[in-house]
Amino acid sequence: AANFYNIVAKSNVYPFVIGFAQGECPPQYRRGDCHYDLFEEFIKHNSKKIKYVMLHLSGAIFIEDRKGKVASNLAFEKHESYSINDKYIISVISNISKWKNIVKTYWVGPFVEARVDYNSSRIIRHGEFSMNGKSIDIFKDLEKVIDNTISGQQEFDKTGYVSLNEWMNFDKNSLFIDGCLVYMDADHFSRCGEDLLSNRLKNKLLVFDESASNY
Repeated sequence: AANFYNIVAKSNVYPFVIGFAQGECPPQYRRGDCHYDLFEEFIKHNSKKIKYVMLHLSGAIFIEDRKGKVASNLAFEKHESYSINDKYIISVISNISKWKNIVKTYWVGPFVEARVDYNSSRIIRHGEFSMNGKSIDIFKDLEKVIDNTISGQQEFDKTGYVSLNEWMNFDKNSLFIDGCLVYMDADHFSRCGEDLLSNRLKNKLLVFDESASNY
């Protein structure tokens, strides 16, 4: 979430941006020490001052490995199985549907994660900077499941979802772009990666802002 906040803030599309971010607090858990109650109070008290809310979550929280664990490196290993938990997706939709009654809210989908090991000989010895091909496939599958799940929910329509992966249009060669190592680790952008994406996505954000403002 912090990566997307930084990209949006650096794009200079918006004069003012506020971010609520807390690690290990996906909506399906709703633990008491997470920030959702505080966030809901904030939007209730400031609804007339908020143009819209953009919710962004890591895609890994929807992806389970063969042991049923989410956000696991195991799921991204070449010969390992994985599954996508649509119940967690429904949980996100449920939260957004509630917030939409208070303020205009959009779900900006997950971005594809690099899921590479920078200590591997492939990178250290040979300088082969490329994304994990399986991760690209998994996130394509995730987009399809999100799309299908949204289609089955009456309280949420597709205009409320934005595919960040479509905006980014990354492929296997997107780990290293124009001298920038785009990802700092398996699932976070580097500082120069954020800068690169804030420039690349600026026009997308401008179009989105105009559309969202008129919706």
